[in-house]
Parts: sequence; structure tokens; C-alpha cells
Amino acid sequence: MAIEIRKASRKRAKMRLGLCAPAGSGKTMGALLVAYGLTGDWSKIGLADTENGSGELYVGHTVPGTNFVIGEFLYASIKAPFSVSKYMEAHAGLVDAGCEVIILDSISHAWAGSGGLLDKQGHIAAKSGNSYTAWRDVTPEHNAFIEMMLQSPGHIIATLRSKVEYVLETNDKGRQAPRKVGMAPVQREGLDFEFSVVFDIDQNHMASSSKDRTSLFDGEYFKLMPDVGQKMLDWLNTGAEAPAPKSKDDEMLERIEKALADAPDAERVSRIQNHQEAQDLAHRITGDKLVRLNKALLDAIARTAPPPEPEVTPVENFEWPGEEPANQEAA
Repeated sequence: MAIEIRKASRKRAKMRLGLCAPAGSGKTMGALLVAYGLTGDWSKIGLADTENGSGELYVGHTVPGTNFVIGEFLYASIKAPFSVSKYMEAHAGLVDAGCEVIILDSISHAWAGSGGLLDKQGHIAAKSGNSYTAWRDVTPEHNAFIEMMLQSPGHIIATLRSKVEYVLETNDKGRQAPRKVGMAPVQREGLDFEFSVVFDIDQNHMASSSKDRTSLFDGEYFKLMPDVGQKMLDWLNTGAEAPAPKSKDDEMLERIEKALADAPDAERVSRIQNHQEAQDLAHRITGDKLVRLNKALLDAIARTAPPPEPEVTPVENFEWPGEEPANQEAA
């Protein structure tokens, strides 16, 4: 049976937080404060900024109404065109720099900014004349962007610009009047389902949850401060230690080990050994991983090698039993 069936158990996890707000509502500062609550160390916080350097302005800033000062965090600037590949490069760089919380400020640019996915879809549609099929090139990039956030080894806080949504309703005077029904994030529809928690922030810098898997903030109305991140961290750390994510080299090594173990003959072993991916992996890995690869190869060679020819021991001073043969043919 290929699919493992087991009892569900709570595992420790990383936060995937979305902050939706119109311009000027305090998304960036709120993200920094929550990030500090999650890690307690400014040097472990990284911010990928698409807002022309505005994120750096918060270094040394005292939070209004408090004595809390925002410290120095790691910073990466993303400039137009706002391609998915630039977000991935910034994320990878911040992870390599040791960041435990990564703020993507904002991911709306990856969708609706210059060079973003909508822009790319429009250019492809203009060339092909088919708006629908243009999504075949854009959707895989969007999916890769989501996968980057979900598979990140650190906490992810993504800010999204939002626009206020209204519906027209008939009032008590029989006239059509607009009624505010919420804030729609500027990103592909349904992206909010990928986050563990989504906060909507209003113009008064007050937050409320529109989605909350933690149930910590249901029905609450609050300002984003470090204590919000601390509450999240306590919830995230409740449960068993989650297994460490496998690297691409670990996954490739396991695939090659299995392929060698299943190889039916020496020819297949040779093809696996000489495959370009196996050769590249052998040059990249060291230590125990290289020992594992070599052991798997040697075991496969030994298992599939043809049996040795039986040794023929010459008999010296051989004497023919019985009578001598009448001729050479009879012998």
C-alpha cells in the first residue's frame, strides 16, 4: 500500500501570515513587530521590500504610544519588473543569511505590479490573441510562488495591498446606497486560503482576523505588536517536533538509492551510475551522503554482477582407469 495511514498528530509548524490593508494602514511596521514577537532577534528578521526602500525607514523608529524601538533587520530590495523569480531570489538570499522570519512586502506587486503575473499574461495574450491560453504560462509561476511560501524553512509574513469592496443595497428610503462589505486583497483570488492567519488592517491601524486557524484572534480588534507574534509562536510550538525538510540533494540521493536497489541487472546499474544527475550529485555531496551513494552503488554492482566462472583444477599424473583406449578417439 503506497499511502501511509496513521493517527493524526499535531506537529510544530511555521507561521504563514497574510496582512491585508490599504495604503497607509501600517502593514510594514505591523509585520516587523509581529516578526520580532516570533523570533525576539532583529538579526533573524529579513524584509524583501518592493516599496522603493520604504521598509528601511523603520530602522530606529519608535512605535507611537510606546518606548519600543525597531532594530536593524536584514533587507533585500526588489525593483521592477516584479517577477516571481526576483521574489524567489530574495527569499533564498534571506534564508541563506540565517533569517527565521521573512517578510515579503508586498506580494501584490508580484500579481499586479509592473512585470508581475497579470502584466505577463497581458503581453502573452497580446501576442497570441488568446487571453485564456496565456494563463498556461502564468499559472505555473503563480503556483511556484505559493509553493515557495508554503515550503519556506522560516516563518513567512506577506503583506498585500487591499481595496475596499462595496455592494449596492436598497436603503429604507428605497434608494440604492453603497455598503462596505470588506477589503479585497490585490492578488490572485483564493490566495488567502494558503495562509494560516490573515489579518485585515484598517486606516486606524487596527487589525482583525478574516481567517484564523489558530483561533487565537477570533472576534478580537487589536493593534499589531510583538505580543501578537509571541502568542502565535506559543501556539506553533505546541506539538511534536516536525521533521526537518529534505533538501533537493537528499531527495535525489534517496531516488538514486532506490533506483540502484531496484535495478534488475548490471546494465541498468551502469545507466544509473552514468546518468548526468547522478554524476552531478556525486560532485556536490560530501561526508555521510557521499558514503551512502558509494555504498548503494557498490551493493548494486555486487548484486547484479554475473557469477564467476568455475575454476578448473588441472589433474597431474592422470592415470586412465582400466584398459588403455584402443585409439585417440576412444580416449
